[in-house]
Amino acid sequence: MFNDMVSKRGFLIYHDDENLKDCILKPRLMTSYFNPCVVQNWLRVCLSQHKVCHIAQRLQPELNLIHCQSRKVLKAADIRASSAEPEYVALSYVWGHTLDVSKVALDGSQLPQRLPVVIRDAMKVVLELGYHYLWVDKYCIDKFDKGKKHEQLMNMDSVYKNAVLTIVAAAGTDESYGLPGVSKARPARQLTFKKADERYALMSTLPLPHSSITKSRWATRGWTYQEAILSRRRLVFTDDQLYFECDSTSRAEGFDISPDYSHFSSARIRDSFIRPSLFSLKQLTPISFNGKATRLSNFSTYVYCAEQYSKRTLTFDNDSLIAFSGIIRVLESIATFPVRHIWGIPFFHPDDDNLADDQLWMTYQSFQLPPFWKSPALKDISVPKIPPPDSGVDYLAYLMLGLCWRHSPSANPPRRRRDLPSWSWTGWEGPLTWPELTGNSVIGCSTWAGTTISLGPNNSESVPALYHKGTDTHLLTQSNKSLYVRTSPISHKAFIFNEGACSLALSTGSEVKLYGSKNDLDVPKVFKRIQSERYKVIKLATIDEDAYMMLIKRYRNAYYRIGTMAVPDRSLTSSLLASKVKTYKLR
Repeated sequence: MFNDMVSKRGFLIYHDDENLKDCILKPRLMTSYFNPCVVQNWLRVCLSQHKVCHIAQRLQPELNLIHCQSRKVLKAADIRASSAEPEYVALSYVWGHTLDVSKVALDGSQLPQRLPVVIRDAMKVVLELGYHYLWVDKYCIDKFDKGKKHEQLMNMDSVYKNAVLTIVAAAGTDESYGLPGVSKARPARQLTFKKADERYALMSTLPLPHSSITKSRWATRGWTYQEAILSRRRLVFTDDQLYFECDSTSRAEGFDISPDYSHFSSARIRDSFIRPSLFSLKQLTPISFNGKATRLSNFSTYVYCAEQYSKRTLTFDNDSLIAFSGIIRVLESIATFPVRHIWGIPFFHPDDDNLADDQLWMTYQSFQLPPFWKSPALKDISVPKIPPPDSGVDYLAYLMLGLCWRHSPSANPPRRRRDLPSWSWTGWEGPLTWPELTGNSVIGCSTWAGTTISLGPNNSESVPALYHKGTDTHLLTQSNKSLYVRTSPISHKAFIFNEGACSLALSTGSEVKLYGSKNDLDVPKVFKRIQSERYKVIKLATIDEDAYMMLIKRYRNAYYRIGTMAVPDRSLTSSLLASKVKTYKLR
């Protein structure tokens, strides 16, 4: 309750001017305009003390940067040839309603005389912090060369990870608002009180900026999610104050925290003040040699990010997967159990199961796997690697788990993105969620169903094994939006409609929970169309005590996902299956 009150109202610090330098928490009297010294101090501490915030990675050769002094767009490769690796700042902001496109991404081009206010302000901040270069998508991505544009959009993780700092414009509704405290003064809302004849004073810190950031229009846009998550350091401009968060700590401008950790009585108390709380990617792998726990942790990180991202909106439906691709690339590059994907559906691959024979070596060695869609062709594809028999990993079950997403209740109903697969969460707009996982969750799929999943009607190999065959699996999935599921569906006779309670149940007695995605989907209609066999129900995965199923609708020569169902696993017996095994083409 105290933390909530502080975050909404701020708090007063009572201090003695003479002993202020020894305080753990020191109030800061903020000026109307941006003070670069405050930010430079935050950066200095991070650059000198935080090893986790440092990376050793060369810039993309096609990267364009704005030279803020000359206002020219230059290639990073040319800058590197004449000096050291250029340090640059990136900008994360909301575009305006007029989606103007410019050719200034060409090397040596001059920026237009009239720039959006937020970009002018960002250039000023870059120079005042002592840097020279700024990356802005609008002026640094060549929108007229489709090949280069696609390549640069798919490398957003590199752009933001390599930036020394990302400026986040979290105030206002679009690019015309600017950065408060740069081109326009910030409102004076900080309260202070001091009697003329005393050395003691009271000063307010203002509310913590977290609430205004999470409620900003910037936080509702799809592209800005990975921009913040993938950055190493973020400087957020709100109407009231600055907020800084790196991968190790966070700072609010309203009060200063002593950099001397010895002032704190315990690490827990220290971390409660300085831990990164808004943008840091949660720990990917637990400190454990347990392969199952590591797999579940990595999988949970993926679906957590997808759930957070799904709450945001995009201007163009086709950006649904692309605007999440930076997060995907990070999770595909984990040394232990990288998370693969097909159209955004996560799964694990047997070749990545590296804790079986050389567990300790793989744990202590540092390496990165190439991105999934740029993996080279394997020379020996005749004998795929078989996981050890004692590993006990059901790779198909994890893929099925990836398909178990469902839409969360929301004021706005889900909407189909027509050019994307219905079976993938990227094919829908609207908040979604996966079944909750714990460190002890048991993931499986029933062997009696005899289920296989492939990307072609005549492909006998399941999806987790396709990595052996495809030279570029990402492009393979991009050109093929169909998923072929060969299985025995749940028989239409297995479902019972309770007219009084308007609920659906299995003939074995358990209630069926329906999570619909289609707008007009209700229980009576679902039951009626299951009976007419226009709708089919196929088993997905079992998570702990619950079994999840996909509700699909037949249309012409294919089926489309329209919802998810859940029942207690004990009630879903083999007697409820239809006798005929069939391949369902999901689009």
